[in-house]
Amino acid sequence: DYLKDKYDGATEVRVNRRGRLQIRDPRFNRPTANDLIYIDESPNYCMRNLSVGSLGCFRTCVGRHVDSESRQSNIYESLLR
Repeated sequence: DYLKDKYDGATEVRVNRRGRLQIRDPRFNRPTANDLIYIDESPNYCMRNLSVGSLGCFRTCVGRHVDSESRQSNIYESLLR
């Protein structure tokens, strides 16, 4: 849970013209040395996207995004094609 809390509270930053990191939304506090920061949004690993190496969440999302066993089976079968 600790890492997930850090991930959920991560601060989006960008590189300014001087090559320094700048908070994307100035309404947020400046991150500390113990905070996570990110430049790019994370890909949606629930969706199949081979360019980022994601086969989708046919097993990890069971009970979260998959409503029925038949749909889960269809997702699993489509990933094997």
